[in-house]
Parts: sequence; C-alpha cells; structure tokens
Amino acid sequence: MVATDSQAGRATKAISAGNEGLAAGVMKSPAKIYIVGIAGSGKTTLARQLQHELDYTHLDLDRLRYPRFQMKADESSIKPAIDTLLKQPFWIAEGAYTTWSAPLLEAADIIIWLDTGAAASAYRVLKRHVIKNLHGQKHFSNRSTLKLAWGALRSNRTLPIPNTKSVPWRQEIKEALEPYQKKVMRIESLDAANHLNGFNLGR
Repeated sequence: MVATDSQAGRATKAISAGNEGLAAGVMKSPAKIYIVGIAGSGKTTLARQLQHELDYTHLDLDRLRYPRFQMKADESSIKPAIDTLLKQPFWIAEGAYTTWSAPLLEAADIIIWLDTGAAASAYRVLKRHVIKNLHGQKHFSNRSTLKLAWGALRSNRTLPIPNTKSVPWRQEIKEALEPYQKKVMRIESLDAANHLNGFNLGR
C-alpha cells in the first residue's frame, strides 16, 4: 500500500510529536475501514479508537438509521451521507448493516468483523442502555433495548429463527461477508480489538 500525501503529512506530525509508532501506523494503515458486528460487539469503541489515532472521517451508521429517540430513518435518507463519505480519501464507517451499506463493503480496503460473542454483546447492550439512561441520553425504549439484546443473544444460531423468516444476526453478517473474505479481519474478543491500531491493521 502506497502512502498518500495526506498520510505522509500526518505521519510527519506524529514524528514531530515524538510518536514514531503512530507515524508507522498512519503510513501503513488502510485508507478506508468498515467495522461490522452485532449490537454490543464493540464497533463504536474501536471506531473511535482508530479515528482518534488516524484522524479519519468517522461515520456511525446507527446514528443515521436512528437519528432520534425511537425514530428509524428510511434507507433513501441515509444514502446521501454514505455517498458523501465514499468521496472522502480516508474514512471509518461502523454499523451492524450489510444490505444498504453494501457500497461501503465494496469500497473498504479492510472490513473488521467484530465477532466478540453473543452473551457478552447482549450484556453490553443492556449496560450501555442503563448508563445512557442515568446520563439522560436515552436513545431506545426499554422494550426496544431488550429486543436488541435478545437479538444479540440468539445471534449464534446457525438455523433460521423458529416461526419467522429471519436469519440469525451473526449468520446474516457471515453470509454477507463471504464475497469479501480476502479483506475481512475477524476479531473474536474485545481484548484483541483493543490491541488493534493503525500499525497492525496495515500489516
């Protein structure tokens, strides 16, 4: 991967600040990163970590899909934001989506699949909801949160969910990523995700 002028500029700033490790990461890091996983898998935490390190444009697809409390935006209203992001030379996008986000999957240099466990993800969904409520930042109702946590908890199923046409969440992601296997990095624990940085993404 050839470094661009923009990457070189950020690397120079990092070296000037005495952070040669960060400089190496910036020079080697993929320019376009898509992070995918079920709810509570750690997508936003990792995206913010990489955004802080690499200074890339960051797009949280959940914020587009659910802009306000209990409000779900339709896909047509989300498309302009995705089109704008695709024009950027460096970006990080994150979400649990693999259908209408297909242009991001296609354009990404690397797809990070956070497959960090159903039970742990469900627990983090509930914990996040409680913390946001305590800080007056409620984004979903209690019922919606329980439904989301339940979806995460049963996501490890490999068979269709009884009495529905739904495919388990993890299985849906796995199948959607099949065409992109050459650029998929699967992470199986939050500890491993916490150790990701620009340097080891570029290796």
